[in-house]
Amino acid sequence: MTHILTIALCALSIPVPAFAHSAPREGKVYTIRPEGNGNPSSISCYLEKKLLSHIVTKVCKINAQWARIQTGINENFSSAN
Repeated sequence: MTHILTIALCALSIPVPAFAHSAPREGKVYTIRPEGNGNPSSISCYLEKKLLSHIVTKVCKINAQWARIQTGINENFSSAN
């Protein structure tokens, strides 16, 4: 019986490292929307709170995506003036 238990425990511990590679990496969390500064492949997050809501959602993207978003915001702002 102990041999079966030992084999079962070993079998359960084998796949754990395989899942570690597929888990999303967490980035640095900011209180305001990141602008995409720094390493383009690094992950940056911020806590987004919807208007008139108490729900807070963590939004994570790579810095290259944040930079594209910021460029679009700047272009829209400059064309409005």
